[in-house]
Amino acid sequence: MEQEELNRIVAENMAKYRKAANLTQLELAERLNYSDKSVSKWEQGNGMPDVFVLYKLAEIYGVTVNDFLCRHEAEVIAVPDKRRGFFSRGMIMAMSVGLTWLIAVVAFVFIMLLAPGFARPWLPFIYALPVTFIVLLVLSSVWKFYVLRGIAASALIWTLLLTIYLTVFAVVPSAPNLYMLFFIGIPLQLLIVLWFLFRRRRRKKER
Repeated sequence: MEQEELNRIVAENMAKYRKAANLTQLELAERLNYSDKSVSKWEQGNGMPDVFVLYKLAEIYGVTVNDFLCRHEAEVIAVPDKRRGFFSRGMIMAMSVGLTWLIAVVAFVFIMLLAPGFARPWLPFIYALPVTFIVLLVLSSVWKFYVLRGIAASALIWTLLLTIYLTVFAVVPSAPNLYMLFFIGIPLQLLIVLWFLFRRRRRKKER
């Protein structure tokens, strides 16, 4: 088989499997950490993705690498194996969040042992809240979990404001109008909602 013919077969199969999986070129590019221009070039037959990219594509569509190298007379069916990816990523998230709270527990125990008279030994648990959502925000951004990213960003705003409020209250209990800190969260929350709606509308247009 000539290289040019192989390129054409791979290009056709890439386009067929992507459309069968209901993905845009941009969405696929984001999963592969490539540009949509690269995906477009491959699907036009103007180049061949390397073996690692083909392996990732096979993993995304629930097929084998060999499926990209053969002609398919019938309509192709992409059945992404999402359970394995979601499970492993969910475990990473759970372990990361668990590590955050383990540190908080260790800090709480040391405070109780070394400073038993400390009035607010629960503060490490309060600090663990925004750290938890920072972890979730970073991981959801890396893995393109847009809904979780929006939820984590919203939760981060309010837990961070709560942390500041309780910290200041612990130091200066008589601080006047301390509750007004939470007004900062209103425009920030609005910006997150607008971003989410804009992103959702953009993704629909790309389809």
